[in-house]
Amino acid sequence: MSGITAFVYIRLIVLMFFTEPSGEVTAAAPATLSLTVITVGVIVTIALGVFPGPLLELAEQSSVFITR
Repeated sequence: MSGITAFVYIRLIVLMFFTEPSGEVTAAAPATLSLTVITVGVIVTIALGVFPGPLLELAEQSSVFITR
């Protein structure tokens, strides 16, 4: 079974990187909403990674409230 999987992945790599495209190649520009959502996600991820204290305190307070 792993031989079949290896063949499929190697074939995919060959098609992606070692064959010329057939036709005109155009690059799609991302929509403004997509860029906004990605930017907000990155900022929240970095903020929670650098300052996890407030989120952890909120989770602790919530768990105390729920267990009562």
